Amino acid sequence: MNAWTRLLWFASRLLYAQFAWSYDLVAWLVSNGQWRTWQRVGLADAPAGRVLEMAFGPGHLLLERARAGAPMFGIDRSPQMIRHAARRLRNAGQPLRLVRGDVARLPFASGRLQGILSTFPAEFIVNPGVHREARRVLAENAPWIIIPSARITGRRLTDRVLAGLGRQIALQDDPLPGFRKALEAAGFQVDSGWIRLARGDVMRVLARRVSIPPPEASA
Repeated sequence: MNAWTRLLWFASRLLYAQFAWSYDLVAWLVSNGQWRTWQRVGLADAPAGRVLEMAFGPGHLLLERARAGAPMFGIDRSPQMIRHAARRLRNAGQPLRLVRGDVARLPFASGRLQGILSTFPAEFIVNPGVHREARRVLAENAPWIIIPSARITGRRLTDRVLAGLGRQIALQDDPLPGFRKALEAAGFQVDSGWIRLARGDVMRVLARRVSIPPPEASA
């Protein structure tokens, strides 16, 4: 795991709690205004039907999806973020489908979700228990869409400065070594790669729930 990912996870602990009020500003600064564009790479792959956003933060994607006529469920353990997201949805006249809870114990019946979305997740994303729980609630072949990392590639001066800082703290092609194998071991078929945008590259992981033989059958 690279230093950039560790730094983001440390920052997320603060931004999801006592500094939740500054989340959007910090995200805008570190991405040079690209954060929401990066998140939409994941949203674009979200299927129709019952979709869950894990760790929804301020709720921007929940609002975009609701305005498109396909509201998502959202789960987050931060009361501050739930308040931010609820206010955003309520002010826009959109339904609230928010749950405060632990992503390792999802309050959904097995096989009921058509998709899960996680953009720039915290440490929970490498927890095998979360992988198993995500697989449990997904329908067969349903995707878990994960945006774990992004990098700035634009030619603006500020883009070049921030990109240089990213390289100095060891931003690398694989931000989560071993992540693909862990998802495959949990019963997902994984397709991952960098999506090129005008001023940045976004890492996208598509993990589809597939049937796997029980351990005793494969022994």
